[in-house]
Amino acid sequence: MVVHRNDITELNKDRLSLFRMTVEKLVKHSKNGAGEKRRSYIEGVRCHWIDNERKYQVGQFHTNELVPYDVAKEGIEKVNEWTNRKFNQ
Repeated sequence: MVVHRNDITELNKDRLSLFRMTVEKLVKHSKNGAGEKRRSYIEGVRCHWIDNERKYQVGQFHTNELVPYDVAKEGIEKVNEWTNRKFNQ
């Protein structure tokens, strides 16, 4: 479960479960790089959710737009820590 980072606000903290999305899959793409070496990369994350009108919705997002639901429940400070974390430490 994930939440789009724009939906994580002080106003929404008690209603955060309404913004929860389920990850379906990573959308990958590959192409030939220099010297015909095939390179793969993540194009986005496909998610689905039920909107306010109870309709099934599907969307694709960049990985940096999504925050794990468990982190989002901890509040904005934890979300900021998570989004600003350093990789490869």
